[in-house]
Amino acid sequence: MKKDKNHNNRKHRKEEDGFIDDDNLIDKSDDKYTTDEDEFLDEVNKLTQGRKKSKLKTVYELIGKPVKYSLTKLNAGIDKNLYVELLSLLEKYNVMVHFKQDYNLEERYRFIVEEVFLQGVDEEDKKAVKAFVYEDFHPEIISPLDEDEEF
Repeated sequence: MKKDKNHNNRKHRKEEDGFIDDDNLIDKSDDKYTTDEDEFLDEVNKLTQGRKKSKLKTVYELIGKPVKYSLTKLNAGIDKNLYVELLSLLEKYNVMVHFKQDYNLEERYRFIVEEVFLQGVDEEDKKAVKAFVYEDFHPEIISPLDEDEEF
């Protein structure tokens, strides 16, 4: 009982001295009481309402499943014309592939056919650019110069 009496005395003194527990100042049942999390969730709901769930397609499906470009071509050897043709086809569908460093033609082709082709993209947003950076898929290859650019 002494603890309760002392606690009440301290609480009473704090209120007299102008120190009031902040939690008692806010009526949480009031509709005006919101948190940053509530506001954030409201904004997310506003953005997602009315928007259709987008369907994902692989890049390979997006560009029409061209059988012309396969890994078997890689074994037979890639000529520059075939690679440029592939890049043109990707560009037609707003798919961009970027390499920060210089790689041989076979590695560039392999990356596109083996990795980029499998990536899912939003088929509904045809005008949006779908960008793929080789070094994002292979972070172990980033040069020391690139590491300095990071924050």
